[in-house]
Amino acid sequence: MAKISNFRIGIFVLSALVLLAGMLYYLGLSDCFSRKAAVSTFFPESVQGLAVGAQVKYKGAQVGSVEKIVILPARKIIQVDMSVELDSFRNIDGSALFRDDEDFYRFLQKEIREGLRCRLEYAGITGLRFLDLDYFAASGEMPVKPEFAVKGFLLPSVPSALRDVVKSLNVSLERISRIQFEEISNNLVRNLDDLNKILASEDVRRTISHLSGMAV
Repeated sequence: MAKISNFRIGIFVLSALVLLAGMLYYLGLSDCFSRKAAVSTFFPESVQGLAVGAQVKYKGAQVGSVEKIVILPARKIIQVDMSVELDSFRNIDGSALFRDDEDFYRFLQKEIREGLRCRLEYAGITGLRFLDLDYFAASGEMPVKPEFAVKGFLLPSVPSALRDVVKSLNVSLERISRIQFEEISNNLVRNLDDLNKILASEDVRRTISHLSGMAV
């Protein structure tokens, strides 16, 4: 009888442990046991729409998330810290591509020489943004090395495509604002008045009448 009771207690404890493990996985606490690497980048432009928890993608595939956003007023830049899941990268046979963080950082350093950069992108029309890691620079183009270091790995960034559009639009609007439309309008009115006076003069009328007679 005692053996049966102990067996039931063992089953109950085992079931409770399985249930607890399932709850931890459901709550996302399994992320604590996944292999992640710390990567940082910097933006001199506005990061409006980017928030902690935003997606980090490599060539469109999600590989991590934004962990922290820090404002550095002295340098007029925004530091964005992210975590990248190493197990998102695999060999052809399905095995893990990177042994540890340092192995991943060596991969990033090599890919930077191939043009790998970080860029802010919009997630559709929601106004939310994410970080996209892709080969935005030309192969062999090396970024300017910053005068400071970060914890983890520093991945260079490039301006967002929208920033270039907005910059061009602002330049165009500034040039348009410099145009003296009122002065142009006043000059045009004066020129029309002068032309009307010339056409209304007696000499011009006689000349037009003479030319009309010759044409007949």
